[in-house]
Amino acid sequence: MINPPLAYHVAITSGLDHEGLYYGRTLDTFIREHDMMREQIAGLVASAAVLGMPDSGRRGSLNVTAAIGELYRHVRAFTRQWEFHSYQEDQILFPVLIKYMSIDSVPITAMEEEHRQIRTALAKFSEQVMASTPSSNPAAVLPAAELAIEAFRLITDHFDKEERVLFPMVQTMLTERDMELLDKKLEAITMIASELTVLEVAAAYPASVELFQRYGISYCCGGGKTLSEAAGSAGIAEETLLEELRSVCRNRWTEPAAEWDEIGLSELTAYLADMHHSYLKSELPLLVELSGKIVRKHGERYPSMEAVHERIGELEGLLGRQMEAEEEQLFPLVREYEASRSSTALERIVRLHPAFEADNRTTSQILSEIRGLTDNYAVPEKACRSVAMTYRKLQELEAELYIHIHLENNLLFPRLAQ
Repeated sequence: MINPPLAYHVAITSGLDHEGLYYGRTLDTFIREHDMMREQIAGLVASAAVLGMPDSGRRGSLNVTAAIGELYRHVRAFTRQWEFHSYQEDQILFPVLIKYMSIDSVPITAMEEEHRQIRTALAKFSEQVMASTPSSNPAAVLPAAELAIEAFRLITDHFDKEERVLFPMVQTMLTERDMELLDKKLEAITMIASELTVLEVAAAYPASVELFQRYGISYCCGGGKTLSEAAGSAGIAEETLLEELRSVCRNRWTEPAAEWDEIGLSELTAYLADMHHSYLKSELPLLVELSGKIVRKHGERYPSMEAVHERIGELEGLLGRQMEAEEEQLFPLVREYEASRSSTALERIVRLHPAFEADNRTTSQILSEIRGLTDNYAVPEKACRSVAMTYRKLQELEAELYIHIHLENNLLFPRLAQ
């Protein structure tokens, strides 16, 4: 029989009273998701607890096979929601925190370890259900119900720790600019759809790049195609591509940041500076630091990292000069031209264009070299946390830079030439 106090504990846990408190849009969204999942958990715990009751404790007879099957379906649906929620924290919140604390600091490692424990518990539940069905014996399915309740206990305890400790710490630690970036990243996440372009998907989740490469789908120069169009060009079924992308990226995507053809040139340059340049100025020094740490501490174990570290340094220097030239020369000229249609401004832009185009080609070449040195960002077996984080951040950097190159080469300069 399932331990009633445990079931009761999980079912009644409702988190903190947040009335009157405001942590910012992103953290408040996470808290609302916590509350919604707590409500789901209460119902799921009740369903699981019924399987552990003696016959005398139930109202009417119980079809055990049907009950465990229904619980399984609901837990699977809940798991998808939980995975999406934990992904947002892993990909949006934790990387920002690393700017202010070590990757191995207690708050980050504790939260990531709890994410791992919860995934393991939910996976064990699914395995136990598959092993026990189609048994109609309550004793055979009881372990599965107990595993479900244990997973829910871990989740509710995890939510409480985040709301009592992590989120208040984040609010005091992060700058206003950091919080704005969190909000923009959160807004970008949505579910996959066939009308998204290859470029949008590559930017949303860098793991998709390897799949695109396998099918010969360009995510840079040809990245403007929709997934539907790209599947047709590659000679594969659209649903096959979508399903494989969902598997790789676990149903996490971005929607278009803007209707680029409809916004002004000045707005486009502001987006490049505010979003892409801000990201690069933050991430490139961090990647130099992370890769340098690996070379110093684990150079013999990861011999290719020295070359990776050098390439990242080259990128930092190249892009630093390019961003400075864009912000001080190119973008002001673009704004001047849009406002006045000045032929002088346009002539100066035309003279600058070849240099920026050459920088973009060099950037693409360095990214290609880094991808080769890291074996397509395949994290080595038993790699340390710093290596895994560096590889993931390099994937994100690659996607971000290809977006930047696309916006300049395929939108900004062609529109100036019209």
